[in-house]
Amino acid sequence: MRSKHGAAAAAVLWLSVFLTIGVESALAHGDHGDASPNEGGVSLVALDGLQVELLTSPNPARVGEESKIVAKILRAGSLEPVRGAKVSMAVAPARLHSSHAERNSPSPPDPHQGWSLLPAPEVVWAGSYTLMRRLEERGPHLVHVALLELDGRRLDPPTIVEFRLNVAPASGMTPGLMLLFLTAAGIALVGSSWVVLRSRSPADPQAPFNLLEIGWLDRLVRWRGFQPALQWPVLALTLVIVLLGLFDVNDGATNLATKLTWILWWPGIIFTFILVGRLWCVLCPFGTLNEAAAKAARSERSFPKTLRNLWLATLLFVVLTWADEQLGIIRSPQMTAWLIIFFTLLSVATGLFFQRRSFCRYLCPITGLQGLYSMISPVELRAADVQRCQRDCHQDCYRGNERASGCPMFEFPMTMDRNTYCNFCFECVKSCPPGNLALRLRPFGKDLWASRRRSLDESYLALALVGITSVVSAQMLTDWSGWISRLSRLIPD
Repeated sequence: MRSKHGAAAAAVLWLSVFLTIGVESALAHGDHGDASPNEGGVSLVALDGLQVELLTSPNPARVGEESKIVAKILRAGSLEPVRGAKVSMAVAPARLHSSHAERNSPSPPDPHQGWSLLPAPEVVWAGSYTLMRRLEERGPHLVHVALLELDGRRLDPPTIVEFRLNVAPASGMTPGLMLLFLTAAGIALVGSSWVVLRSRSPADPQAPFNLLEIGWLDRLVRWRGFQPALQWPVLALTLVIVLLGLFDVNDGATNLATKLTWILWWPGIIFTFILVGRLWCVLCPFGTLNEAAAKAARSERSFPKTLRNLWLATLLFVVLTWADEQLGIIRSPQMTAWLIIFFTLLSVATGLFFQRRSFCRYLCPITGLQGLYSMISPVELRAADVQRCQRDCHQDCYRGNERASGCPMFEFPMTMDRNTYCNFCFECVKSCPPGNLALRLRPFGKDLWASRRRSLDESYLALALVGITSVVSAQMLTDWSGWISRLSRLIPD
């Protein structure tokens, strides 16, 4: 038995390292591969109907390390990648070359005067022209991007775009790396503690350990301030993001509104779905406002029966994806802010007319995404003894009582056999008179084979997710336009 728990502890440690590295990679990954906006200067320039963005990997670029310097060229307005261009780039310490602004010259710099321009091929992602360089000096550098040929038309003289790039000292124990190790250590500590507790538990080995038997955890989730303590900081941060998006610089590469929303939040919640199910729903500002509005209005009206499914949510998800492709929402701080305002109003309006978290269950564009990923989560909240529920239950966990509200997501723990719509708010734990709820760890992906519930709307959403992801990813490849051209020739006029 001891060897089994030792192996489990080792597995927890390795999993913690793997997950934290994965999170680090996800946070660094955007629609430009592993490159991210450079530090030390303006990273986005608009000219002649084009938008040129400078990205670096690692970010910041560091002395002595191979650096990927990427010029991402898009068409202004549509933000469509410019494919097949001929681009050269050069980078040199700023002390060796005065910048265009410092010369106070109205003419662009001559690329042949003191600059060693090197070809920057279009690599993997459409519109991404890449130069690999090992930088040997720290401090400010100048990067020249020379556009030699666009859309089959040679530019004479070439169009030159200049950026400033700050090269950091050689890497050591950076704050990001420190955070990575601390996160890994924290996950390993929690996992190892669970292994020790499980090994000392005299419970039936066939019955998974109930985490609510841990005293401090049970008291925490029953505490009335549990949800507000999580929700109020997120609401405040959301307000800050909206204000930044509306009133700060309208540059997606530098505005914190887009960075916090699309670089930190969006990849981050994907990991939360897989690891802890729909726990994000408890923190979500839209869900918080939806439930608060429903309670304030004392809404008792049920959502229309024909719409109690994921069809509307899937439609909103597809429309939102299309809007981002057409308008470039993730690159625009103002559009990001207005998107948040729109869903805030929609969630509040839904709460004023319909009971509980109807918005979260039936309208939120990522509710289906969360539900599908949550089925993989290794955590579940279920009735501890279903037979006891059938014998003694008064449905307080669903309807609510003086101790807590009913389930805001319209789930009944006695019949719930998967994580799809459970958001771990623990209202059922608070309201169940006999305390017949269990929070358990289970194998990854258990719901995928153990659940007996099937629905067409969820199946359609899964197919839509695969299709959208495939198309969006393919569009960023350099060969996409060629594939579309060949495909169009196969279609008769």
